[in-house]
Amino acid sequence: MSMTVTRTRTACPRTSWVPTNARRSCNCCGKSFSVLRWRHRCRVCGDIVCSKCSVEVVLRNEVTQVGKSCVVCAITPDSNEYLDLAAAMQRRPTCPMFVDLLPSMKWKDVAREHRKNGNCGCTICLDDYKGLDNIMQLPCHHTYHTKCITRWLETNDECPVCRYSLPRDVSFACSISMLS
Repeated sequence: MSMTVTRTRTACPRTSWVPTNARRSCNCCGKSFSVLRWRHRCRVCGDIVCSKCSVEVVLRNEVTQVGKSCVVCAITPDSNEYLDLAAAMQRRPTCPMFVDLLPSMKWKDVAREHRKNGNCGCTICLDDYKGLDNIMQLPCHHTYHTKCITRWLETNDECPVCRYSLPRDVSFACSISMLS
């Protein structure tokens, strides 16, 4: 399904374009380019995106007058559809199966080990851990209240402290690509 933006945009000069070989993945969705996922140049900002993250726009300073644009450059103030798509693309939830496999434990069982490292509280809610609190540890060894980190991972695919990358929810990424 191809979306067309009726708003006229100004194309950026070729001298401002990001070199084609500078991007191995889409600047919007982060997916790698392949035989099935082609590179497209945003004619408004000059960056490189995939076909799922590009739309057609009218270009005022080009001979062809129609070109591809990344979703962010195609947003118009009166177009809620594009605003919703751009907001959804910023959301990158963690794979729910991965979250289910993360170890959860009681604070009282691991308190001695974590106090040595100075880790005595959840950096999401800023509360100190108490004896029977359930905590969860990410692969980067940061710990959080289980309820805090599971809520965080519903909308983020990184550790809140060190930005360690976690596996993305593939089904969410597919639903985003269907919108474009």
